Amino acid sequence: MPRRSSAAPAGSSSSSPPGPVVGLGRDERFQTHETGLGPGETLLLATDGLTEARDAEGEFLGDDGVMRMLATAPEDPQAICDMFVAEVQRRSAGAIHDDLAIVAITVVDREEGGDLAFSTMEADTESQ
Repeated sequence: MPRRSSAAPAGSSSSSPPGPVVGLGRDERFQTHETGLGPGETLLLATDGLTEARDAEGEFLGDDGVMRMLATAPEDPQAICDMFVAEVQRRSAGAIHDDLAIVAITVVDREEGGDLAFSTMEADTESQ
């Protein structure tokens, strides 16, 4: 069930996992949930290494900390991921102690005369 946070940007919400971790059991059954994202909206997926990042006093970043950071986050999805990685590194004095995977996907408008616009990263093969 999505929930709203007063610290989150207008229109943002988060969903807590409704059940166990995906992939732990072969016979597990999961519920699905659909939600629409419009142009300019970003989907953020992260492992618990983000929310469970501890500072020097042992405090977790937590869901509320993530939502507070999103309130002032940049619009670029790579910059959002970089912001969170930097925060985990800062909290852990540069040594990340837990798994950490972060994916940010931003929906963009259709470009005139084309399909959806995607930002791509290409390897620099000329310099190799």
